[in-house]
Amino acid sequence: MRFFLIAISVICFQAYGQLLTLCSSYRCDSLAVQAILDTNEVYGETVENVVSVEYGRVYKLRCNNLKLKKLPSDIRHLTALKILHLENNLLKELPPEIGKISGLEEIWVKGNLLTGLPPEIGLLTSLFKLDASRNQIFSLPPEIGNLKSLEELNLSINELASLPKEIGKLTTLFRLHLEKNLLTRLPASIGRLTLVEELNLSNNKLSRLPAEIGRMESLGRLNLAGNELPLLPDQMGRLGSLFKLSLDGNMFVELSPMIGDLISLESLNLANNQLKTLPVAIENLTSLYELNVSNNLLHAIPAEIKAMKNIRSLDVSGNPIPEEAD
Repeated sequence: MRFFLIAISVICFQAYGQLLTLCSSYRCDSLAVQAILDTNEVYGETVENVVSVEYGRVYKLRCNNLKLKKLPSDIRHLTALKILHLENNLLKELPPEIGKISGLEEIWVKGNLLTGLPPEIGLLTSLFKLDASRNQIFSLPPEIGNLKSLEELNLSINELASLPKEIGKLTTLFRLHLEKNLLTRLPASIGRLTLVEELNLSNNKLSRLPAEIGRMESLGRLNLAGNELPLLPDQMGRLGSLFKLSLDGNMFVELSPMIGDLISLESLNLANNQLKTLPVAIENLTSLYELNVSNNLLHAIPAEIKAMKNIRSLDVSGNPIPEEAD
């Protein structure tokens, strides 16, 4: 009897060991991927065609353009997954189980029908790239601030009217795209994003900017085109790394002399505003080589502009400037 019990114990232990091996193997991964395909009735695609394998595990999943409507909870079994591509599908949500894939480094879900992101997204502390553009996202969970490794965030072409203050916790971020949303304001915490080099806020509904934007000392490209801005905060003059600034399509009647403090500026777009004059301080922009002031209300080209020898591209079309003044 004792021998029999020992034998049974050995068999059970071996079976348990095999189960553990199975659930950390390509076999287990492939079953999880197959569940995703089957749940969405994708029968014309094979697991082998949508995965990349490394060291016997699935590390990359590519399910683009498959009309996926739902991600089953089985996705949690892809514990070795690092890169997830789900572009151009019909997904309305991401399951909370996605937070269990702790090694995820990239998520691409652009071109879906997402209205939000699950709070569990904040568990993905290895994530450095998130592209959720071209969706219908109208709010972000505060937990997004827990993505301590995030470097690139693309939320363009969504329906965001505001950002959570926790966005300021993304201190490793260097590229942030928020164009074509419904933003009316920015949280003051955005000033904590001191490593951001590229910020696109074009085509929103911004009527003012927080003074704290002047703390974004690494900012090189700033796109504010297509908003409702009548002025800029003087603190923006601290942006010593800024070399490209787009302000076209706003409501500027005059430009603050602060613009002259942006000594690294190489390209400045002021088209489609209501400017009647330009500040004398613009002559301080000795690195400027591209200036667009088309479709404003200028009656003459300022002498300061004519004296700027580095300008190679100057567009003053669409202004009421007499021909003899050109």
